Amino acid sequence: MQSVELVGSDGKLQFKQQDDGLHIQLPARNPGKYAYVYKIAFLEK
Repeated sequence: MQSVELVGSDGKLQFKQQDDGLHIQLPARNPGKYAYVYKIAFLEK
């Protein structure tokens, strides 16, 4: 996995890909009220 972004947020997200799934550390301030959208970029093989 290359990167994980929270759409509408300027900060970088910390993330780990582990055996049980993708773990994302959310920013202290939410960019919206109702829904969150993540943009996930994968490494090309």
